[in-house]
Amino acid sequence: MCADVHIVGQIYSDLVFAGARPPQPGSEVYAESFTLSPGGAANRAVAAARIGASATLSADVGDDPIGTLVLAQLAQEPHLDLTHLRHRPGSHNPITVAITDGPDRAFVTYEEPAMPPEWDGAAAPATLHLSVEKPLPPWLSSLRQQGTAVFGGVGWDATGAWSPEVLTRIRDVDAVVFNDAEACAYTRTSTPEEALAALSGYVETAVVTLGKDGALATRAGTTVQVPSLPVTAVDPTGAGDTFGAVFMATTAWGWELEAGLRLAAAAAACSVRAPGGARSAPTPTDLHDLFEELQPARGWDVVRQWARQQSEGVHGSTHAAPVTSERKS
Repeated sequence: MCADVHIVGQIYSDLVFAGARPPQPGSEVYAESFTLSPGGAANRAVAAARIGASATLSADVGDDPIGTLVLAQLAQEPHLDLTHLRHRPGSHNPITVAITDGPDRAFVTYEEPAMPPEWDGAAAPATLHLSVEKPLPPWLSSLRQQGTAVFGGVGWDATGAWSPEVLTRIRDVDAVVFNDAEACAYTRTSTPEEALAALSGYVETAVVTLGKDGALATRAGTTVQVPSLPVTAVDPTGAGDTFGAVFMATTAWGWELEAGLRLAAAAAACSVRAPGGARSAPTPTDLHDLFEELQPARGWDVVRQWARQQSEGVHGSTHAAPVTSERKS
């Protein structure tokens, strides 16, 4: 049986220091809490698995001590298939130190050059995510021909170049999920709305996330904006990955655009209430508890009902597609 969500990328070892600001040179600060969590591609894979999707993960993994601990954590995720990992003894998994004061965070990362991603001949997944910052692998077109919806992702460009080649590459994927800063930088626009309009000229489904303000998206001529949920952020690390993974899962399940965006926004909001990226990814029960706590407005009824059904173990409802009224603009 093919996976709902397949993630291609690198697994990071995230050392998260929460409740602190980055120290000035020559000084020392103390964090309120510390978490060791899988990061990078693992954020998306774990988030998809916890929401109820069948998830698989392709990555090269080394055998350094901290990376080994992270892999042990991933092995405990019951719905995450790790059989596609490529083990490379003697190599070092990427490692990131994240320092967060709640609303924002700063990173220090070490990583070794990665091998090009390969496809091992497994059945084509319903959706697949990989970076479009480098040339796309030749096997990707075959998966798309078999029906896989390919999601292209980007990270922060520390060089500041924001290469226009990225926009050329996304013509060869089906969807992108960029945050507002990335979207505006790559499209050379000033607002998320302008960036979304520009991205829609390259790809069928474009999503621009707005942090605490929710998300904008367009698909096949329909544009939708959804809010987020009002929560107190402890650590925003991985929230965007959680959003993207949950949106991929709902795409695999055939959900309408607005319902998928709302579930993704709720999952992202839930994830920032605890430190760590993958470690804080929510389950449907976590989402149900959040909805019960916040009692959000009527627009959340569909995904709130879905979360309640999942938390109560209603048989066969995981892939049920809620029906919403999408607003055209």
